[in-house]
Amino acid sequence: MTAEQTTATVETLTAEVRVLTVGKRQITVSVAKQLDVIPVTRLTVFGRVKLELKDHKDYVIGVDNTTGILSLSAYNKYFRGPKPFVDVIDSGLPDEQFPIVCGATSSYDNAFQLRWSDIDFELFADGVRRCEIDGHTTWGTAKCSGWNPAGSAEYIESEIARQTAEADAEAKAHRDAASSPLIVLAGLR
Repeated sequence: MTAEQTTATVETLTAEVRVLTVGKRQITVSVAKQLDVIPVTRLTVFGRVKLELKDHKDYVIGVDNTTGILSLSAYNKYFRGPKPFVDVIDSGLPDEQFPIVCGATSSYDNAFQLRWSDIDFELFADGVRRCEIDGHTTWGTAKCSGWNPAGSAEYIESEIARQTAEADAEAKAHRDAASSPLIVLAGLR
């Protein structure tokens, strides 16, 4: 040995491992795979689970808020909700024509789709009027440079606010699911 010696150190890491039990029984991977899959916004999340299903989705397990039943939800780690122009919404929509991208893309005659800042919002036909610009087809995906809310600005404002709030709540649910603790299920994978 040389006169110079090196000291080796061992570092011990600890991690919290959570298990899910119902009564005295631990939930297994095979049981979890058979649970109902519901939207993540309806789930009180217990934690993330690794199921290794063929769909390659990430799942959380928890209780369905409406039924109280143990359920799964797929979540997206990179979910992004729509963000319309807040300044325009805060200042209100005018009753006259204003610049906006629009396209009626629904195949039904009772629903249109309003595109606001490249974000889709569903509206009913009585809240909209056709663009009436050359080249725009009512059931196509063509874009027009102007749109007339036909006196329905208040309805459109409330729909955009409602749908934005729903999208924000959904984005939060996905973020919360992604940051929830990992639960280790019993059984072989």
